[in-house]
Amino acid sequence: MPTHKLVIVRHGESTWNQENRFCGWFDADLSEKGVEEAKRGAQAIKEAGLEFDICYTSVLKRAIRTLWIILDGVDQMWVPVVRTWRLNERHYGGLTGLNKAETAAKHGEEQVKIWRRSFDIPPPPMDEQHPYHATISKERRYASLKPGEMPACESLKDTIARALPFWNEQIAPQIKAGKKVLIAAHGNSLRGIVKHLEDSKEAATEQKFLKVSMTRYTDSEEMSTTVQVESCKEVPGTGMSDEAIMELNLPTGIPIVYELDDQLKPIKPMQFLGDEETVRKAMEAVAAQGKAK
Repeated sequence: MPTHKLVIVRHGESTWNQENRFCGWFDADLSEKGVEEAKRGAQAIKEAGLEFDICYTSVLKRAIRTLWIILDGVDQMWVPVVRTWRLNERHYGGLTGLNKAETAAKHGEEQVKIWRRSFDIPPPPMDEQHPYHATISKERRYASLKPGEMPACESLKDTIARALPFWNEQIAPQIKAGKKVLIAAHGNSLRGIVKHLEDSKEAATEQKFLKVSMTRYTDSEEMSTTVQVESCKEVPGTGMSDEAIMELNLPTGIPIVYELDDQLKPIKPMQFLGDEETVRKAMEAVAAQGKAK
């Protein structure tokens, strides 16, 4: 059976991640910690011996810079890079720029969780009076968008709806053609890809947890363990539920490897290139962002 490897990585921590603010389409750069996360991701990819033929990223600098750092770290700066707004983070609308913990304290953690993670409920839209409206909507990078394509806010369902056509039309054909692909993007656009891949699997038995592999490379050997991420209940034959994808916390800067068959169905659990403790802490940090302090 022909197999393909796909590597996806969420950008390193941004300055607005550091400040616990809703970022969305605001073009925040990487924080110092985010730069180091990207460098560690590059080292993990290098130690795994992974090479790439083409890379994809968004038009936001935190993802672009993460990709640059990784390609520099693995000495593959020459690899072609395709940038697209369709891989942008979810547009957080009127929440853009707000502190997540302060918003949770004001509106309640459950409401913030709905705004952040609900599958089909968008946050309040960004109106023209919003302090970041002009900064985002009038950007030259979005000049090619057709009328109606510039969102005022997005649910996860909306984010997937604009990311998947690019996956189907551009990325998937490259993988099927045997190209080794790296995608550096954002938590929610990558969630869409993960959900699409997991939905393609034929689930034979009920899984209470989403299984993922943690792989750590040393100079002489590869060590791998499979762990279970709580709250990701699966139903036979349905792939990853809307509820499960809401609970999946993709850590910043940690590469994830998918092995796919010729129909791009996963043949193994997603594999994190990092030790279990590092991945768990990174996931917990992402999950804690929407909680009141």
